[in-house]
Amino acid sequence: MYTIDELTEKLQLALAHNPVGRSLLIDMGDEGVIRAEGLVVTNERQEAECTLKVSKANLDAILRGDLDMVEAANDGRIEVIDDPSAAIAMQPVLFAAWLDS
Repeated sequence: MYTIDELTEKLQLALAHNPVGRSLLIDMGDEGVIRAEGLVVTNERQEAECTLKVSKANLDAILRGDLDMVEAANDGRIEVIDDPSAAIAMQPVLFAAWLDS
């Protein structure tokens, strides 16, 4: 699957075409983070409206289509912290960036 740097770059390109006025942190623990806010995507661990805690392996499984995102959230493989509406608002851009390329 994609590296964190590749995922960051793809998300940056997607947000340039479809900015979302929300902030989201995807926290993959020791493997790194991806933070998106407006048009800016970084790998800096900073507060966001919503944090998704997910292992890189589970993120890869979601991107491959081997793991359903809702199922992963329901069984604890994704932890949603703070405002889930920010993640919902960002979801179309995430999928456009990572699944349509």
